[in-house]
Amino acid sequence: MRFNPLWLMLLFLFLFSGGWILLMPLFLVMILLCGGIFLAGASTRGLTKAPRQIWDVLFNARVRANLTLCHAACNVLRRNGWPELTGSASATGFFIDGIDDENAVYEASVQALARLKNGEKSLRIVAASPLFRVVAMCLLALFLVVLLAAAKSANAVSVVAAVVLSWFVAPYVSPSLQGIALGGDDVTALQVQGATFRILTVTAWEGRFSSVERGVEVSTAAKNVIEAEIVED
Repeated sequence: MRFNPLWLMLLFLFLFSGGWILLMPLFLVMILLCGGIFLAGASTRGLTKAPRQIWDVLFNARVRANLTLCHAACNVLRRNGWPELTGSASATGFFIDGIDDENAVYEASVQALARLKNGEKSLRIVAASPLFRVVAMCLLALFLVVLLAAAKSANAVSVVAAVVLSWFVAPYVSPSLQGIALGGDDVTALQVQGATFRILTVTAWEGRFSSVERGVEVSTAAKNVIEAEIVED
């Protein structure tokens, strides 16, 4: 292997106090990849979609509503005897990975929506949600690093310790984040339209990583959209 001066520069920045700040993007990538794969159990598809999913959850009420219903449907399925499931959401619905029974998912989604409308907020929280575990890890790591910097105790070892600590604490913080992010009432305006089994193949980083996921995609619509279509007809 040829010597690359870049590695020497990175080693210098990492070992000496203050240089670690320039490596914070690397730490965040490490949290996303290592934490997402080993702790959160995220797949390639989940990791590649995570940044966009986080953005949509923050700024798109329809995606938040669909993710809320996705979590609720996963909880209903689990209480009906299915293993712990997770999923992702979009503006048109959501996808639950690891299940092939369309009827079970459809019925669980309809039941979950009715229970959410009746005020059963505990259905919104899925303890195993990879998305919220990764978010919790990133926020915790940044918080701890800021505290270390304020205390003038930040160095390479302490930053790595902060990342490892956030790894272990994230599962306990994730439910609180879900309660905050998915606590709105937008989900009550949804209607479940259908459920379809799909096989998704996703590649990332120019084909270096790929995954095949089997699951059920649920399509939803908002009541006001349906009513507008009826009026136009």
